[in-house]
Amino acid sequence: MTISVIANFKAKSDQKETLEALLKSVIELTLQEEGCLKYELYISENDSSRYFFLEEWRSREDLDIHIASDYIQSLFGNIQSLIESSDIVEIKKI
Repeated sequence: MTISVIANFKAKSDQKETLEALLKSVIELTLQEEGCLKYELYISENDSSRYFFLEEWRSREDLDIHIASDYIQSLFGNIQSLIESSDIVEIKKI
């Protein structure tokens, strides 16, 4: 069963460009990961400080490996001072 995730990041008003650059910087590496079926970055049309990753993973194990990867852990550390909030939600089609 695949795992679908929406990761939501709200940038501080003066940090939008920096956050966007950091989020974009992990896309290519992530798409090369075994088990990554989709990894797309979106921005809200209603709020330009909100960014969303739409992710799909082959399995829970693949997602866990992704989250534990050095570059994602580094991303999480680097964005803490740039964001007001974040939320990561697993979703399923109904």
